[in-house]
Amino acid sequence: GPGGSGFQRLVVIPAAGAPAKTLAEEEVIAFFWSPAGDTIAWVTVDPQDRMLEWKISPVADPAPKLLLRFHPTGDMLTMLSFFDQYAYSHSPWSPDGRWLVAAGTREEPYTRRNGGSPRGERIFVLDATGVAEPRELAEGSLGVWSWN
Repeated sequence: GPGGSGFQRLVVIPAAGAPAKTLAEEEVIAFFWSPAGDTIAWVTVDPQDRMLEWKISPVADPAPKLLLRFHPTGDMLTMLSFFDQYAYSHSPWSPDGRWLVAAGTREEPYTRRNGGSPRGERIFVLDATGVAEPRELAEGSLGVWSWN
């Protein structure tokens, strides 16, 4: 769309000719199908504070869930910017479709705060059901799942 860095909506069009389903009407910068192809995860930009948001929805019953609000690392932002190419080799999905992985910070990464020190870039593991809170795994700038 004009003026945006992403797509203005995310629509799933069934191959069998069923009606199209709109999953999101917001600025979508990347999306990734689950290994089973029944769920889709996407990243949006919150226009108020320019934070990114990982969201997820089963295709059969579009009910988006917010998984994580974050500022991406440089490596994560590169992957998201070219998601259509990276999706084949750098999947954020676990092989069983239960988890997603993301890299960044939950707060402004380089702001100075009185009484605290920056925590640095983190790898987060996200529950694809949206039930459990994101779990900080380790320091890092990019995480992907191994299919081995």
